[in-house]
Amino acid sequence: MKPKRYHYWGLRVESDLDLPDWGKFEQTEGAFEADVRIRIAAEAGEFLSQTPQTLVTPMAYRTSVPGLGVVSAHGGIEIRITAEHGSTPARLLPWITGSAWAALCYQRGLFILHASAVVVNGKAFAFCARARGGKSTLAANLNARGFPLISDDLCRLEVSQNREAYIYPSPPRMRLWVDAVTALGWTAESLQPDQTRAGKYHASADFHIGLARIPLRAIYMLDWGELRIARRSGIRGLSQFLPAATYRPKLVERMGKSSEHVAKSVSLLQTVSLWEFRRPRALELFDEGLDAVVAHLSESYD
Repeated sequence: MKPKRYHYWGLRVESDLDLPDWGKFEQTEGAFEADVRIRIAAEAGEFLSQTPQTLVTPMAYRTSVPGLGVVSAHGGIEIRITAEHGSTPARLLPWITGSAWAALCYQRGLFILHASAVVVNGKAFAFCARARGGKSTLAANLNARGFPLISDDLCRLEVSQNREAYIYPSPPRMRLWVDAVTALGWTAESLQPDQTRAGKYHASADFHIGLARIPLRAIYMLDWGELRIARRSGIRGLSQFLPAATYRPKLVERMGKSSEHVAKSVSLLQTVSLWEFRRPRALELFDEGLDAVVAHLSESYD
């Protein structure tokens, strides 16, 4: 089968495997010289391990998924897939475009964050939080109100030499827990279950941005509590931002990329404004928090 070609996050990616999430980024015409290749091993392997195993070095990443196979990333230029006997490479897609893709980006020195982002008046606004902090839920509700989604969960950012920050578009889908799905008036049965986490589902965005990167204006760090939106900066802001926005902190540490990641974060926070957004956890008060952040976006960045 002829390899698929994608122009994703500013990289030209040639893949032996169809990547459905990346469909809108497929390049079917024009010159193409791959920056990254995703390869399927010639022969399926058989693995004795029944537990997940991960190997990490600065320029190599390898993870085994019991019953499915192995995915590895090397040198910032290749992801290799080895399906276990009785499985298929497609069943490893969540790891290929998730942890292995993140490792490859870190290998290349790219700046990635754990965040969701929407677009308001042509500018991007990102929301980050620790696990189960509600960033995808907030983005989904903003999307339902007509704000285009630009990214969910794993985002690539870039700070230019003229001190402008940009965010690259990601696939037009959101990963939501079942309570968020219900609150939006959807049914879990109508959505695709997440293969890596029980109780989580993939939902398509109603409105999504195009293919070009978008200027990033502000970042909101989400937390639970009494409704409040407050500006954060300096060491306090950085100390809150890093645990909320770093994608796989342990991966960054094991790759020896901590100093590089902190430096990029400092550069970012010198470019965009940082806010702490607290809101009640109770679902019956969710709309109050949503109204508050919509009003803040409109008043502060119109």
